[in-house]
Amino acid sequence: MSLLVDEEQKDLWRGVLERRFIAAAQTEEEYVLASRRAHSLAKNWIESEITMRGSFLWVCDVLDLEADAVRRALKEKGPVPNIADLM
Repeated sequence: MSLLVDEEQKDLWRGVLERRFIAAAQTEEEYVLASRRAHSLAKNWIESEITMRGSFLWVCDVLDLEADAVRRALKEKGPVPNIADLM
């Protein structure tokens, strides 16, 4: 089976695989600690006002999303918002 993806998409999927491999290799305790750190980093990234390439605000601009609307949706309790619903 051959799927056509560009190098940027391949890099993204390599990162997904790497993250899964790391998670699978960790003990449950290590995974919980890493998850807590990842949660903290994700919250800080989303709350940041930095606009440089790769920042939350930059990604929102690239995807034509309103950053404040995304932040509000994430703060609501319930399922994680579907990005397509925010566009």
